[in-house]
Amino acid sequence: MTLPAKKMLALIVKGNQAGMLDKGSNGSTEAHALRAAPTATLSHRAVTHEAQALVSAVYDTITADELARGTRKKARQTNAHIFRRAVEGFLGDLLLALAREETKWVKHSLKADDFTAGPVGYRHFRDLVEGLKHAGLVESKPAVAYRISDWGDGNVTAANWFITRYRASRDLLAMAEGHGVRAADIRKHFLKVPDEPLKLRAGSRYYDKFGNKLPSELINWRTKLSKELALKGHELEREVQELNDFLSKFTLAGCVHGGYVRLFNNGDASNFAWNKGGRLYSDFQQMKEEERARITINDEAVCEVDVSASNLTIFLGLKGVQIDLQRDPYDLGAGLPRDVVKHWVTSSFRKGRLCGEWPKAYREDLGGFSPALIGNKVLAAYPALESLSAEGTEDLWAELMYAESDAMVQASTRLMQHSVPSLAVHDGMIVPMSQRELAERTIRSCYYGVCQAEPKLKTTIFDHDTNTLRVI
Repeated sequence: MTLPAKKMLALIVKGNQAGMLDKGSNGSTEAHALRAAPTATLSHRAVTHEAQALVSAVYDTITADELARGTRKKARQTNAHIFRRAVEGFLGDLLLALAREETKWVKHSLKADDFTAGPVGYRHFRDLVEGLKHAGLVESKPAVAYRISDWGDGNVTAANWFITRYRASRDLLAMAEGHGVRAADIRKHFLKVPDEPLKLRAGSRYYDKFGNKLPSELINWRTKLSKELALKGHELEREVQELNDFLSKFTLAGCVHGGYVRLFNNGDASNFAWNKGGRLYSDFQQMKEEERARITINDEAVCEVDVSASNLTIFLGLKGVQIDLQRDPYDLGAGLPRDVVKHWVTSSFRKGRLCGEWPKAYREDLGGFSPALIGNKVLAAYPALESLSAEGTEDLWAELMYAESDAMVQASTRLMQHSVPSLAVHDGMIVPMSQRELAERTIRSCYYGVCQAEPKLKTTIFDHDTNTLRVI
């Protein structure tokens, strides 16, 4: 970067005043902290009631100040949720910096060209910074040149350019404390949302002791796939981002959800066409079923609508077979445990061929039932599974997972179009209780569209009278 010497000199003076260039003993610690400041991601989510209340308070403070100063004639309406999202994201950066030892500062450019991609746009960030500074909620250090070269022609070159630094002020810390967001446990209040909502893995050829495939390396789909597949990837990424942006408008309590990542598999397969894997992943999916049932969305209780025997339903549907909706697909009677039947079916799908032996890690847990015995009973109930012997494809599990994920993403998107939030749980979803019937109809319709078969659904709630889960 080449600038007139006079302007560069002014920047150097600013840099010395900011402490970034100070080499002496006084201020050297501060200079180090400023240089070590990481870039603000602007992508954090408030995941507790206390943090969400703090975000609202800061948003209201900035909005009231803008109206009082006359920088805005009226409060935001259409873009209010976007600006609130900017407040939330930057607050997470500022407050989580308090948990670091090396520096409490963060940095971010104020150049419009640096906002071409990301969770927050240039104008919203500019207005946010101005509002925070005017309200006394943030300290800042201006952009400066660090090392310079004088070429003797009246111009000097900045070999290193320091962008603006920001730090939470004492007033912001006091406001946070007042809302129960304390420095000692700041990490539990804010969560960083995924930096890439769409990811792709190569095929895995290694298994763990339970027979599950181990994760393989990630593929940069933007550069490694064909132009046509990359364009499709961008469409899928926008779809996930729209779901994430939509859900960010709702208050989720009792769970941690920073945003979905949709993960596709077997990206190095010769026939890959965004048709393998594709599940939506989020932190709340690691919760136990009973814990998920206690989640609230905008303070409303939820229900969880699940598809019974999802992969079996899809496989049979694609073969032209409709499962019996009046019974559990894995309940074959004759004293055969449901879990053993399910394990045989899922193992067959995972390997792409009929299960001939149990994984060693499971043998003691399967009650002495042989794979041959279970297999004969399953094939008698579902003769269409015989085709697995001929197909023998290792991609089957990924293709079935894609069909399932396609149905669930379609269902989530349709519900979003009705302004209904949903939390996907692979083969089911969590929705507000008031939207149960719509969710059930939508899931049935989307599954039928994918495999031409109607799924058997199970809907559960948390019964506060008995403190147990209940099927409704």
